[in-house]
Amino acid sequence: VSLLTEVGLNGQLDHEDCPALAAAEANNTLTDDVNQSDICPEAYAELAILTSMMVGVFQVVASFLQLGFLVSFLGHPVVSGFTSGAAIIIGLSQLKDFMGYSIPKSQYVYETLGHLFDKIDQTNYKTLLMGLTWWFMLWAARQLALKKK
Repeated sequence: VSLLTEVGLNGQLDHEDCPALAAAEANNTLTDDVNQSDICPEAYAELAILTSMMVGVFQVVASFLQLGFLVSFLGHPVVSGFTSGAAIIIGLSQLKDFMGYSIPKSQYVYETLGHLFDKIDQTNYKTLLMGLTWWFMLWAARQLALKKK
């Protein structure tokens, strides 16, 4: 759900919710690479929180109605592909923090990878070392937990 939130919410704010949006449209400063979340972060955050709460309510209702069996109608490759794709997108979105520098948002994986490799010389090695240390500790804890089973 979180992968679709930004795409689904972008364009949902109107001029009443976001007065700065009208000014940006009047000045022709609103381009394709500028999102409403950049122009009106407070109103966009309220909309995202409301959406999250609605999704939570739907998930609780689906849980009470035991609708999890519906996933069995999806093929294993579909579920596996969706899960793998989500893992790749989430991992790439966190990698910039792991490396210690910022990259522009992009909806395309190849652009994100290009930005990551273009700025590889700006890597903050302290941040990278800390990230790798914690990643190794999580991996080791999982290995220990699997051995105890």
